[in-house]
Amino acid sequence: MTHNGAAAARNVGDRQTCIRAHFRRWTKQHLLLAVALLISALPGAEASGNAIKDQGWQNICKVAGYLQKIPGLAKQQIAEGGKAATNARIAALALSAYAASSLEGDKRLAIQAVTEKLLADAHSAYTSVLSYSEAAITAAATTAELAGRGIDVVETLAEAISGSTGYCLMAQGNGAQASNFAGLTGCNNANRDHPKHGNKISTTDLTSTGFADLNNQDVKDTSTGNTKCVLFQAAGADNAKLFQEAKTVNMASGMLVVGTTTPTLHLATAQQLNANGRPDRSTLLKAAHADAYAVNTRTPKVTAINPQAAAEQATKDPETKAKLAKILKRQGVVAEDGPAIAEANRIYIDLFGTTGEKMSEIWVTVMQTRVTGSKDKTEETATIESIMTENQLQQVLDYYKHQMATKLKATEAQLTKAEATCKISRKNPGHNLQRHRRKQNQVWRNRRVSFCRYK
Repeated sequence: MTHNGAAAARNVGDRQTCIRAHFRRWTKQHLLLAVALLISALPGAEASGNAIKDQGWQNICKVAGYLQKIPGLAKQQIAEGGKAATNARIAALALSAYAASSLEGDKRLAIQAVTEKLLADAHSAYTSVLSYSEAAITAAATTAELAGRGIDVVETLAEAISGSTGYCLMAQGNGAQASNFAGLTGCNNANRDHPKHGNKISTTDLTSTGFADLNNQDVKDTSTGNTKCVLFQAAGADNAKLFQEAKTVNMASGMLVVGTTTPTLHLATAQQLNANGRPDRSTLLKAAHADAYAVNTRTPKVTAINPQAAAEQATKDPETKAKLAKILKRQGVVAEDGPAIAEANRIYIDLFGTTGEKMSEIWVTVMQTRVTGSKDKTEETATIESIMTENQLQQVLDYYKHQMATKLKATEAQLTKAEATCKISRKNPGHNLQRHRRKQNQVWRNRRVSFCRYK
């Protein structure tokens, strides 16, 4: 070895510990610094090395793309859950106003059963959204972090060179050097933007056990001379390698593995991250997979896209018949469970049809219901037509409450006046008797005067 070569090797050994410390921080700046140091220390070295094949970075980009969908998907699910809860409550308010103004007897009780089911659905949806929000926030954090780490590694390798011709990534098709990150077709993650909405990830790509595109495979490509990637060179001496000889390094939280055994550079075994579908959060890679899978496969019970859909869904639910039977018993219509169930079934079929299919027809009537009655004028009306907001429906119910309160207040005033008159009569019985006698005497006097005039 020449004097200059020995000096270069010593420089590498002196800087090795510092380079490793910077590299472990997983930032592009420190990786590029490590590359720069090695390039400056090994100009023109001829040892053979490795460059990642095109499918290596492509698979990392695919998985990062899946993970980037999770925050937007979770946000969309939360919004849809809140909307479903609101739709259920709007439907309950609309049906309540309709039943109060247009129905009597059994039919009103049947609508009451649907209303109770809708309110239960609204409560369930709100509760589900609240509990899911915490898991969604965690999923957004873990998946975004893992995606960012994977892209950072790919971007760093895409920009790394050795001398004038060496490189660490090969372009798609394994044909030539990937000149930079922007030129990696299919890895369009430069803006790091998370989609606001999107379809769910295919279950063949994101399974219950892992990521289909991350499986143990050799992703290096033998290169020699100046075409090698100095980050992963195969030299045996510690002072000629970036990583320790007996050290395995997990890049991008384990998506890419650099080790001392064959293959030197390979993708992680990620198709079986969680054995038997049991969530494992021991690493960021496993935690991100568990969170992504949970968000991707979530199926809420209440999914109504509008109030009518909520009403139809609640009507067709078997629980509605059970609620109607309980209402019949509570109202004293029937006393036993068996007769209550039979009567509920009869009323249900008569109003809603065998499977609740008539609710769509009823809803048209609900949206055209006119509510009559007012404080001063009986001809004043309030109309319910295509009410789609909770506030409007609440105003209708408040209107009814106001009318009822006014009537009750008037009745109470009349009763109070009658009670006061009765109390006065009880307190002054003599006064009342004298007044009665005076009236009778006046009557007799009037009769005598009339008789005299007639004579």
